[in-house]
Amino acid sequence: MIAFFLKLCARTAAQGAAPSVFAATAPELAGQSGQYLADCAVALSSLEGRDATLAERLWAASAQLVAA
Repeated sequence: MIAFFLKLCARTAAQGAAPSVFAATAPELAGQSGQYLADCAVALSSLEGRDATLAERLWAASAQLVAA
């Protein structure tokens, strides 16, 4: 049963690597940093992903975990 759901959602290694390769080689992304990519195109992240307050809280929690 799990294998069935994995087949629906899983990607091949090439499909999984494509956004990283695109980000590293696409001329239209030259000089840009911090872009969110979906299916090899620049896209908006979720509302939570753009929430500066939430990002600060996550950074602080991560710093505490690393220090521990």
